[in-house]
Amino acid sequence: MKRPWVACLALLLATETTALAQPDERRAEAAERFDRGLRHFDEGNLAAALAELQKAHSLLPNPVVELNVALVQAAMGRAVDAVATLDRVLAAPGALSAAKVEQARRVRDEQAARIGELVIQVATAGATIEIDGIPAGKSPLPAPVRVASGEHVVQVLAPGHVPARKPVVIAGRERKELTLVLTPMEGRPGWVAIHTAVPAVDVRLD
Repeated sequence: MKRPWVACLALLLATETTALAQPDERRAEAAERFDRGLRHFDEGNLAAALAELQKAHSLLPNPVVELNVALVQAAMGRAVDAVATLDRVLAAPGALSAAKVEQARRVRDEQAARIGELVIQVATAGATIEIDGIPAGKSPLPAPVRVASGEHVVQVLAPGHVPARKPVVIAGRERKELTLVLTPMEGRPGWVAIHTAVPAVDVRLD
């Protein structure tokens, strides 16, 4: 079941569309993308709604649009992104009404409660650390990595070493320490050059 603040998103989008509808070409495109984001949201396509709203905000920065970006991020379970976006909204609310500022603050607190921290330790310096396939930095990381509560996969890669992977389940406001050990590959690493006349094909080795 949707939370009340998610259900309010469609109404908030619909009531603010006219604020973007100005004769300027840039505003016109922003309004079009804003409306398209609303349609995608109504259809349940949150990823497409987020993309359109983010593009609308890049064309015409507006705290109302950015608030909606945060609400979609929250609906997608992207708590870390939602909190970062809401922090920007609350720092510069512009013409947002007091009720919408309060909504932003309420959602921000709710999403913050769903964020945990991973302290990732890797003895091999300069190794690439990925979380769910997304690069998080090089070892040693300067600070814990903030992630949404739930299950994640941490992977570490370095030239000449066997990649190390470890699943982790973390709760909101929890901090977990993870140690991953990279094992040197046996023998000397080599290179394989693969040429194909067919574009966009998947290449697998072993």
